[in-house]
Amino acid sequence: GEHSVTIGKASVDLVWTNETELESAVYNGQPYEVKVDVRFNGQSVGSASIKYTSDEVTVTDGKAVNAGSYTAEATFAGTDNYNATTESYGFTIAKMVLYGEWEVDDTIALTYDGTSKAGYATWTWTTAPLNEGDVTVGYKYELNGAIVDDVIDAGNYNVDAVFTDNTGNYDTESGILQGDRFDEL
Repeated sequence: GEHSVTIGKASVDLVWTNETELESAVYNGQPYEVKVDVRFNGQSVGSASIKYTSDEVTVTDGKAVNAGSYTAEATFAGTDNYNATTESYGFTIAKMVLYGEWEVDDTIALTYDGTSKAGYATWTWTTAPLNEGDVTVGYKYELNGAIVDDVIDAGNYNVDAVFTDNTGNYDTESGILQGDRFDEL
């Protein structure tokens, strides 16, 4: 007689190998890549393809680059001996914190002469955005509690730096910016 034996395919585990790096991911203009190992009984038996998706931000050329939350879907296609499997892993790329300080131009005399003194105090980055134009800085001037367009007339002015993140990749509310947005002239 003859006896038939069937050996079934084995199931594999997808093991995320760089979770620590991804837990501290901060926008730096470079892609973050999820790394996954396909294992059977603790031994590596193959690789998985990874696809990134996000409901918050654009996935750039199939990669996780911009600040926001992502889902990485790892797919092992299977082989003659191992079953196919798919698993998802969620991670977030935090916004980059920017730092700066006021720079004072001492060559501008603070005595009324009918000319603008707006350039006296300007914002300078100490930790700058990665690309020019990523974050714009504007100024708001206040004289005796009223918003004014310029710093010309005699008086005590408050100058506020107003930051606009044009990319969504920067934290303009943390770091030095929080307490140092304003200078007095």
